[in-house]
Amino acid sequence: MNTTILGDGTPLKDRWDNPRYPFRIFKSHFGPKESGGTIPVRAYPKLRFLAMTRNGLDVVNSMTYFFSAHSDEFRNLWGGFPPDSTGDIAVDSEARLQELSPGGLLQDIYFKYVTSWWPMRHEPNVLLMHYADAKKDLRGTVQRIADFVDVELSEEEVDKVTDRCGFKHMKKMQHLFDYSLPLNQDESWDNSGRIMKPNNLIRQGKNGGGKEFFSDDQIARWTQTEEDVLGSIDEEMLNWARNGGTYS
Repeated sequence: MNTTILGDGTPLKDRWDNPRYPFRIFKSHFGPKESGGTIPVRAYPKLRFLAMTRNGLDVVNSMTYFFSAHSDEFRNLWGGFPPDSTGDIAVDSEARLQELSPGGLLQDIYFKYVTSWWPMRHEPNVLLMHYADAKKDLRGTVQRIADFVDVELSEEEVDKVTDRCGFKHMKKMQHLFDYSLPLNQDESWDNSGRIMKPNNLIRQGKNGGGKEFFSDDQIARWTQTEEDVLGSIDEEMLNWARNGGTYS
C-alpha cells in the first residue's frame, strides 16, 4: 500500500489517503459475527454496515450467468473455479440452484446471509435493504443511504447519483464494472487485469426475473426450501426476503 506505484506514476498511497474521500468503503459477502457470521458489527459502533439482498431465485439466476462470465485466466488461478458454462443453460441453472441451497458449496451466499443480517436490522449502525425496494424507488434509496452515512447531498447531487446508479447509465458504462486485479504481476495475466469477459456483469437489472428463468419444478423446490429455512425461523423474514418492503 505504501510502496506501489500505479501505471500513471501515481503512488497508490495518494489514492488511498485522498482528502476528497473522508471515509473508505469495503465490500464483502460476510454476515455479522453476532449472528453466526464474520463481521463484528456491535464491536465497531462508529462503522456503518449496509447489507442488501434480493429475491432468492433472482440470486441463483444472477450467479448462473456470473460464473460463466469469468475469464479462463482467472479460473486457472483458482483451480477451475468458478466453473465455466457447460453450454446448456438448464444444466448450469440446476447446478447453481443446488450449490446455493442448504448443504451446497455456496449456501452462505443467500440463506446464511439473510438469516445472519435479519437479527441485526435494528442495530443503529446497520441498514438492511432489499433490491426490490431500490428498483421501486431508486432516488429514495440513494437519499436513504446518504442519510445513513451522514453525507449531505443537494437535490442536484441526489439526481446525479440516482442517474448514475440507474440501469441505463450502468449499461452504457458497463466496462467500468468488469472485475479486475490491476496489481497482479503474474506473467500469464493480460495487461487489463480483468477477471471477467468484457461487458458481462451488467445484464438486465430486473426484479423477479428468476421466475422466468427456472422450471416449475425448480421454483417449487426453491420455494419449499425457503419455507423450511427462512419460514421456520420467522415468517416476516421469509416474506421480506422474497419481496422486500418494510419490516417490524
